[in-house]
Amino acid sequence: MRVPATQFRGQDSQELTRHYNIIKAEDINSRTISLYMDDRKVETVGNDQIWMSDDMTLMIPETMVNDLFQCTAARMDGDIIKLIKGQKTCEIDIQKNRVRTDPGWTENRIAEFDRHGNICLSANYLADYFDYDYQWDDENNTAMLAAPEDEPVSLPVRYDLRDYGRVSEVRDQGSWGTCWAFAALSALESSLLPDEKCEFSVDHLAMNNGFNADLDDGGDYNMALAYMTSWRGPVTEAQDPYGDGKYEDGLSAAVHLQDAVIINERDYSQIKQLIMQYGAVQSAIYSQPDIRSLSAYYNEENAAYYYPESQECNHDIDIIGWDDTYPKENFVTEPEKDGAFICKNSWGADFGQNGFFYISYEDPNIGVYGVSYTGVEDADNYDRIYQTDLLGWTGSIGYNEPMAWFSSVYQTDSENTLRAAGFYATDADTYYDIYLVRDFEGIEDMDRRVFLQSGYIKDKGYYTIPLENPQPLEADQRFAVIVQIYTRDSMHPIAIEYVSNELTAGADISDGESYMSYNGSLWSHMEEASACNACLKAYTDLTPDQ
Repeated sequence: MRVPATQFRGQDSQELTRHYNIIKAEDINSRTISLYMDDRKVETVGNDQIWMSDDMTLMIPETMVNDLFQCTAARMDGDIIKLIKGQKTCEIDIQKNRVRTDPGWTENRIAEFDRHGNICLSANYLADYFDYDYQWDDENNTAMLAAPEDEPVSLPVRYDLRDYGRVSEVRDQGSWGTCWAFAALSALESSLLPDEKCEFSVDHLAMNNGFNADLDDGGDYNMALAYMTSWRGPVTEAQDPYGDGKYEDGLSAAVHLQDAVIINERDYSQIKQLIMQYGAVQSAIYSQPDIRSLSAYYNEENAAYYYPESQECNHDIDIIGWDDTYPKENFVTEPEKDGAFICKNSWGADFGQNGFFYISYEDPNIGVYGVSYTGVEDADNYDRIYQTDLLGWTGSIGYNEPMAWFSSVYQTDSENTLRAAGFYATDADTYYDIYLVRDFEGIEDMDRRVFLQSGYIKDKGYYTIPLENPQPLEADQRFAVIVQIYTRDSMHPIAIEYVSNELTAGADISDGESYMSYNGSLWSHMEEASACNACLKAYTDLTPDQ
């Protein structure tokens, strides 16, 4: 009997294709898969790895979707993931292998669990849904994504993180000046929701941050950022409860903050996009004289506040959403146009609408400064952090031009592998090159630097740059991490720690060894010449069996 061309030894072509795809996927996954977005390599950290499924579909961890596609990917009711970008909304049912756009559900297996139990989504489907270009380079084991040219910023008219379970409980700061700490930790908690519900200790942040301030002196996002990027915290509320006037020493951070975007002044589009992607944005207002005392600018009935004059901000809050149609008539002093941010306060649930209130877009103080905590990782992401800038970015230095070089020198305590470097981008559009010098003895060794990698940072903020090729380091070895930086609109592109005022009087400049240069050849010792430390951290893992 003649065997049809579609069969071979009892198997039809569909079965053979499935078998071939499984073998090919295994081969692809046995090698490093590279991912590029708009020609820039996407770094993956820890268990968040891309992989090829048995049907040759590239799978992307749910945690990476927000960044890659500039959208919201929120877990709803356990088994549902909701994708939101502008006016487009899509729901993915993980368990039932179906997708709902409009008008109803259709069968489509686009979500799978990886070997670590993380949910991953199909790159093919996401690219098609968001109108991105997707290509697979078989020869180089590389996936390439490209956003649509001149992709318009499309934002919904109204958005509220509470609708997606991404806002933590409202708390009450009481009589202490700790609004900044509540706002910082609330925004951090929001960035972890809805997947991970946490309550972090305000006492620990407010009292164990290294700055010369007590609970009544207030603070700002820079203090919170320094505390979290140095891994002093956060710790949980259960470990260090609020209001007892003391903090618990010797506690380890529950999570590690690795990235944060500092917003552009009053850039409402940026604020909205960050809210959708990462959760609440910490910001500040001028509270006159005290909204709780029924300020003349606060409408208690509508929980609406608008202070029409520009003042130095004195109260931190979280922006959790917005409503472009919120009536201007709801404010005591009527602004020119409708529209307001939805904000979370730290004055308990009795204030406003269960702790939330509206602030007019025209309030000249909202959004002047703020931060979004965009990169929160498990506390076991790296074994070591080498740093000398415990107070973080307290000033900037440079050569009155956008380009400069800076370096920090450290000594290993055992055999390590250098896996990442962390530093600030002092403004938007920052380009960098990272170098390494082993067995560093003096500035003459800067000429022995070995290039590691280069990259681009879009927004102002703090960033951890994972190394594409981690570097082994010997025990008790002195090494220098060097960064050449170019920040387009900054004349002083190097972030430094120094004693700038009474608040930063506790900055320890003697604990570091930092250098700077205008050309990479002539170097000056920053502690000796400028009484400062470079804000440049090194992250390592211990060599196995250490």
